[in-house]
Amino acid sequence: SLNRVSSASRVWAHYVGLLNVLRDEKLPVEVHQEVLRKCTPKTAEVRLAAARRSALDARLRVPHLQEGRFRTVIRNIRAMGETPALEDYHFILEQFAAVGHYKGAMEIYKELQMVGLTPRSKTFGLCLQTLAHRLTLPMSNDDRESLVAQIRDMHGLLLADMTKLKAGLYSVNFDISVRLLKETLDLEACERLLKLGYGIDLNNPDRPVLEYLHDPSTVADPLFTKLPGPQRFTTAGLNTVIDLLGRLGEVSKMVQTFEVLTEPLPSRATQHFSSTFDDDEDDYSSSISPPTPQHVPLPSASPNTTTYNTLIRHLSRAGHPLLARHYILQAMELDRVADRKIRGQLAYGLPSEQVPSLHFAINRGTLIPVLGEANRDKNVALIRWLQSKLPKILRRKRNDLAFYSAYKDQLIEEPAVEPSSEQDVPPPPPSAFFVPSSSKSSPTSVLDLDLDAPPVVAPPIVKYFNIDLHLQLLARDIREIEEFSVVVENTLGRITQRLKERLGRRVWSSKDIWLRSVNRRMQVNKPSFVAEVNYRPK
Repeated sequence: SLNRVSSASRVWAHYVGLLNVLRDEKLPVEVHQEVLRKCTPKTAEVRLAAARRSALDARLRVPHLQEGRFRTVIRNIRAMGETPALEDYHFILEQFAAVGHYKGAMEIYKELQMVGLTPRSKTFGLCLQTLAHRLTLPMSNDDRESLVAQIRDMHGLLLADMTKLKAGLYSVNFDISVRLLKETLDLEACERLLKLGYGIDLNNPDRPVLEYLHDPSTVADPLFTKLPGPQRFTTAGLNTVIDLLGRLGEVSKMVQTFEVLTEPLPSRATQHFSSTFDDDEDDYSSSISPPTPQHVPLPSASPNTTTYNTLIRHLSRAGHPLLARHYILQAMELDRVADRKIRGQLAYGLPSEQVPSLHFAINRGTLIPVLGEANRDKNVALIRWLQSKLPKILRRKRNDLAFYSAYKDQLIEEPAVEPSSEQDVPPPPPSAFFVPSSSKSSPTSVLDLDLDAPPVVAPPIVKYFNIDLHLQLLARDIREIEEFSVVVENTLGRITQRLKERLGRRVWSSKDIWLRSVNRRMQVNKPSFVAEVNYRPK
């Protein structure tokens, strides 16, 4: 059964039967290890089956149906006086990660340490994957608070062991950790993790982290002595940080982080910074020359559509309409800059297959949060301002659609030229920390991340312009914004009508109302009020 393709149940039945026949005789360890890997379906099948079961019952009493088989095989190996290999435990952790069995994963993690094995980067990554995947699975509202608390404690334990063992400090593990922190809303742990992974201090995002500026041998925190330098900061990482700060209600820190990390100071600007209290130094200290700090580039990332949508959404929910207006105007300008860049490259004669893809375009998701804020506060001025911007946005979108449609027609009319040789396109790296938005296959789940990737930060993959996809997105945006403009108009009419009715009740009760023309409150007679608010007879 082990040498041919067999079902997991048949392999397990033969294994149990063989053990019953042999009784006291021992099987080779390799046989147990092979059975361990073939007594269960592949992780993709296990994940799909678990999703189907959780759709029927959110509280899965048995997260993994073959957990008992895994424990039996591991127990048999240990009963022989042998120690299971770390890869055996990794296989079980992969299976548990596929179903989000976080309790079982932590039990396996503690057991492998108990038998004398040292966790590696992949070990931590699989445990983190399990925790993160569990938070994405269905759960009842009553269980969510306790579940998040358990996962927060387990995550803290893993981070502490990563610090102690100086392992798992690269790439994908940082990605999953920050995703977990976004769900558990642990700001303190997130700030520490950003310092370790990116060299970003959220309290001073325009300055490099001090631990990266000095000799590693003199750094007090032992974790920094392990790191060769900050990881590359990507757009996906920026989006995660913005979303985390927004969920925590740290509006000031969120705006500060966005502004600094998207528009970093030039590297030579740090030489103009003067040390605090330079004028207050004692005379004897002037003879001591401070150590020359190492040059560490400031982390930065280019914002995309998701960045602005997330930022505007949290600003609107926090009740900051002026900031939301500012970033909508900024998004409108960035939309034009990105489109002009694409048009310029196409006009220059560059084939669309060699033009980098567009990563920013204003859409309905950029505008909806502002309407929600205006509707909650009954802010008529904000709704009118938003309504005044929609025609310009639609006009630009329609012009873009006409331009790229004509460009596509021109491509169809031109004869296709067969390439003389295949282009030398470098293969995509198996993993990158916070897989950038420009990657060809951004992972939709933490389970899609490759934990076997070497701890080397690969350059971002360039995603090229697709004229057909761009036309589809433009048509979709135009349709959605047209529908949105109708909603804005109806909302404005409803709020205006209610405002008139509320003021009318005060006028009919002989109460004063505020008049902007005279800048004070005063009583208004009924005929004047009717004429002012344009009441029409029925």
